[in-house]
Amino acid sequence: MVLRKKIEQVITAASGNSEKAAFEVCLLLEDAIGLNGNGWFDDDEEMQKLLSSD
Repeated sequence: MVLRKKIEQVITAASGNSEKAAFEVCLLLEDAIGLNGNGWFDDDEEMQKLLSSD
């Protein structure tokens, strides 16, 4: 499945919860292109916690 469709699915599944949708999209992008390794989440404590628990 293409990345855009996966993003669409997680946003729809979040049912109006923009914070949850943002986390899910970030996790998808991390899995697809490795944003964490490039410093994108360095200042985001919540994403760091979420990524370290995987």
